[in-house]
Amino acid sequence: KLQFLYFIENSKYYMAELDSRDAELLKQANNTQDERLLKLTLTKKDGKIGWVRDVDTMMVDSVEAGSAAEEAGVKPKMRILEVNDVIVANDTEFSKEMAKAGDTLTLVMDIEEMLEQVEKIVLDKSVIEAAHALSLEEQNKIDERIQEGVNLFMNNEYAKAEALYEEMSTKDPLASVAWATVGFLRAVMSFAPKDMKEARRRIARTQCIANQIAPPVNIASSIKSLWSGSKPVTNCYIRARVAATDANLLKSILLLTEDSIMSHVRAGIGLRRGYVDIEALSKQVDSTLKKSKIPSTSPKGLPPGKTATPAGPKLGQWGPEVYHFYEYNTIGGLQFGLGAINCSLSAMPARILALLSLFGFMCDRETGFDNLNKALEGGGCRSAVAGLFLTGFHGLLPSFASVLTKDAIPKADSLVETMLKQHGNSAIYLWVAGRVARLKRDVNAATANFQKAISLGRKEEFIQLTHVSYYELAWCHMYKLDFKAAIPFFELLLKESEWSKCFNCYAIATCHDEAGDKASAVKYYNQSLTYLGKKFGGRTISVEQFIERKVKMWTETNFEKTLHPGIELMMLFNAFSQMELEKLKEVENLASKAIETYKSTVDDEQISILELIRANTAKETGDEDVARAAYRDLTEKYPTKKWKKLLKTESWILPYAIFEYSCLHYTSGDFDAAVDLLGQAEKFKDFNFEMPLALRLHLAKELFLKAQPQKEKKKWGFFGR
Repeated sequence: KLQFLYFIENSKYYMAELDSRDAELLKQANNTQDERLLKLTLTKKDGKIGWVRDVDTMMVDSVEAGSAAEEAGVKPKMRILEVNDVIVANDTEFSKEMAKAGDTLTLVMDIEEMLEQVEKIVLDKSVIEAAHALSLEEQNKIDERIQEGVNLFMNNEYAKAEALYEEMSTKDPLASVAWATVGFLRAVMSFAPKDMKEARRRIARTQCIANQIAPPVNIASSIKSLWSGSKPVTNCYIRARVAATDANLLKSILLLTEDSIMSHVRAGIGLRRGYVDIEALSKQVDSTLKKSKIPSTSPKGLPPGKTATPAGPKLGQWGPEVYHFYEYNTIGGLQFGLGAINCSLSAMPARILALLSLFGFMCDRETGFDNLNKALEGGGCRSAVAGLFLTGFHGLLPSFASVLTKDAIPKADSLVETMLKQHGNSAIYLWVAGRVARLKRDVNAATANFQKAISLGRKEEFIQLTHVSYYELAWCHMYKLDFKAAIPFFELLLKESEWSKCFNCYAIATCHDEAGDKASAVKYYNQSLTYLGKKFGGRTISVEQFIERKVKMWTETNFEKTLHPGIELMMLFNAFSQMELEKLKEVENLASKAIETYKSTVDDEQISILELIRANTAKETGDEDVARAAYRDLTEKYPTKKWKKLLKTESWILPYAIFEYSCLHYTSGDFDAAVDLLGQAEKFKDFNFEMPLALRLHLAKELFLKAQPQKEKKKWGFFGR
């Protein structure tokens, strides 16, 4: 089924699940010109709500849901009602909307992703029968070819790896997952529409193949049959269902990359569904072990050279005996799925976790790490991806919230060392090593790793990896305040990359501006507006909203007083936590000098940006008194109640300042004040770069609350960790 979620007035959620036939019929019935938009007409009759299907209107009964949350003593802000394929949040408010609209209410949804044609793959019956007939030893032999593809990919033979995966994809769901994963990596490195579309196509194809080999409707009946003493569920079935869960995970993570609350909600619900599925599969394995006699022979599910170590979703839950019934990569898939889903959910903003908790779902990051580590150490076909996942959490996420860096660096270093021992010339591992080096403020080492990734990365086969390396090199030069050296890399991206040409053009302008070439800067500032219109998840990305506002504002003053826009951009992208301390001192001095020079001649909001730059650099260099005074001045200058009235253009300043102020309190040991300030920052809505700050707030809050007494932790238990 295809899932649709959308908003109506004051961010109340209305959701619908329609199958592909329904989606196409609705599109035709509404004669929608733009394929990205679909009108869903809800009707009411005798107090019941229905929706238009085909030409006629089908009325359906409404069924109350959400009882689990109520039984647990939770009083959700939204009451959940299920109306056949329509889930409506807050039925009272919905009834009011329906009353206003008369007998029908038409909602328009942006569903560009949903309406793409899904490739229909129909497997021959003999292929399905052959998959189910494979013994564990035979499956291990097939997995050797898939592992060969992993080795090819990690040794930069991308075309050969993809060709191998594609060839095997219609016969083996794990090979199809591998093929989809390569497409997924291309998409998250480029955000190019064609790469996103191709990734979604491969993911949908994988789900289609897995569902034919192991239909999902059998999960509940399979568990029931196990409890009744029937034949255990086969390795083939578990393997295919795990592959479908992997595909769902990739689809959800693609949604998480979108700068939209709506997309994050969709991702959260998708991840929750994946967790439910994989938990059910794990219970099937449990039941098999409890009801089956363990053979005295060696486990047939272990390939040569592999060690039969405890492998359960929870430490020690399954022992080596599991490999008598399920092969190595099937169990590795369960570990990876439970690990990746828990970790992905734990990184979502608190408001999304709160919504998911209404469905009785809680996540646990430590359980996620435990399972991902098992998948990595197991050395199976998912080991490399598990390593990338772990370095994403320990090496990339801390770059969004510097307070995480101290604890994250040792883990990230260890992971990078392990990964490079396996594939020392892997361009993608070298790129990760560059990010981890920069986390340690070693910009020179980071630069060397990114350059090596470019030289080894086969641009003609994996241009997306080359482009993200260009991008990181540009930032490295900006971190060194060598703005001229950054320009060529942004120019290459402007020419070659499909991701936000507006941003790349603006970055070139700011670098020229910082380097003192105002004429070139103005040229590129004006040019950046011609590239506006990059949409992701159906809306203009926040950085382009920011750029449009800034450039139009400067146009009114003929670009006379653009005060360190390159450094402002660095601050918004959290560069200060990764810069060398000496360079940070230079930035602090530049900001102080500009404040003294322009404080009586420019808008006060522009001076406040410089004051925030000075505060943040002082915090990073350990000059806490200067930082504390600056943050206090900013929060007193812009009281929360008058926030939008006083900050008419740069409304992001106050929430970002309060967040950084809270981090300062945390590092100085005042955890209560840190948590209190985070709570204040969470209340701000509708400002530039809101979603990046939401991520930082969530990551920091988890850390801050962990440092508080036990009674404080319990207050947050509702959201889960």
